[in-house]
Amino acid sequence: MPKASSQRDRAHARIYAEWLHLPAWRRMSPHARALLVETMTAYRPRTGNHFEWSERSAARALGCGRKSAAKALRQLVICGWFSLERAGRTNGPRDTRASVYSLTMFGTETDNTPSKEFLNWDFVVSKDTTNGLF
Repeated sequence: MPKASSQRDRAHARIYAEWLHLPAWRRMSPHARALLVETMTAYRPRTGNHFEWSERSAARALGCGRKSAAKALRQLVICGWFSLERAGRTNGPRDTRASVYSLTMFGTETDNTPSKEFLNWDFVVSKDTTNGLF
């Protein structure tokens, strides 16, 4: 990890107190919360809002199994914290195999306005919740 050039450039994740009371925060697993913090810490405005997460890399970062990491990634997308920019695949060039996500609290290169979908997300019993996702 490169050394921070100033106090302002040091790696950090800012989680607002109001977020802790949102259904999108409360319904997430601890693994999903940890992965969200990990991703927010890696965000830098000048390098862009795109993060490659494969099940393996997420599992390595969280110290858990691939199934738990995959579940955490799905939860972050469903709850509106992540937006899936490019779905991963199992074959092809290695550099395109991991899925690419963006944080919805920040703008992207194509749309500079943050969507903040997590603010309006509400838990609804659906087919996603019946398969053990939550």
